[in-house]
Amino acid sequence: MNARALRWGILFITIGALWLLVSADILDGAVFLELLAWWPVFLIAIGIEMIFKRTPIKALAYLSPALVAGVVAIVVFQFYLWDGGSRNSETSRIRENVSPSVELLRATLDIGENDLTLRGRAGEVISARYYGFAQKPVSSYSEKDNQATFDFTSGSGFFGSRRGGPIPGIYIDYDRRDDGYKIQFPNRTKLELELTGEDSRADLNLMDIPLMVFSGDLNGVSLKLRIGDKESEVSVSLKGPSNRLTLEVPAGSGIQVDGESYGRYLTRKGLLEKDGFYESPGFDTLSPKIRIRLLDELAGLSIRFY
Repeated sequence: MNARALRWGILFITIGALWLLVSADILDGAVFLELLAWWPVFLIAIGIEMIFKRTPIKALAYLSPALVAGVVAIVVFQFYLWDGGSRNSETSRIRENVSPSVELLRATLDIGENDLTLRGRAGEVISARYYGFAQKPVSSYSEKDNQATFDFTSGSGFFGSRRGGPIPGIYIDYDRRDDGYKIQFPNRTKLELELTGEDSRADLNLMDIPLMVFSGDLNGVSLKLRIGDKESEVSVSLKGPSNRLTLEVPAGSGIQVDGESYGRYLTRKGLLEKDGFYESPGFDTLSPKIRIRLLDELAGLSIRFY
């Protein structure tokens, strides 16, 4: 048998075997997209065969089918075995139970380049899902002294890649149009939230959550942040270049902005300059008080009252 026949034989056997595994609901059909993303490797395999098949070291031509077999092994290992199960609707969820005694939740979310939707929910559960081509995330949860910590990190691929391409595993939910992550936090627990990410969108509706602190270290993110009136004082800080911020706050709340670059816009919104800040009239008497620090120049700023 020559290297060419062996290469094509491995390829056809692989396609047939994967098709059977998908039909048996052991693997998700998205595994074929993973293999398609590796198409340059198949060109390399053909090139190796063409170079060595008529040389004294023609045995090296068999690197071609070995390379094809290696790619299939890596994809299946990462897509199925590495995650401990097929990427179906069960493994696309993260669920953490929050004890009734927890009073403060400190959450750190690193979304990479994936979009994020965040909402509050009734009950005592942290729920997370990922859709589209978002990476399967890694998360951890712990409780101590009436406080809880939740860390959520965008998944990395087999060789540490962050997003896209052939290496990272992907999950596709065919019943959803959304991409990225969707997370829900309990609406009874005070929240301190830290968010990192780049070149993505984040829609954070925290109207029903007692948010105390939000800090974002972002780059090129379109951030929509809706704050409620569950806490009397809220601290918001945002740093990083090229971000767009849309901030929605309750009517009658007090706003204090540390950002002289936006003085003209803030003045039009009715804020008054005071000691280097821009404040709502009567800021000290209003509730909630929302203190905003803009540490880097934004690509766009919008403040709305609801």
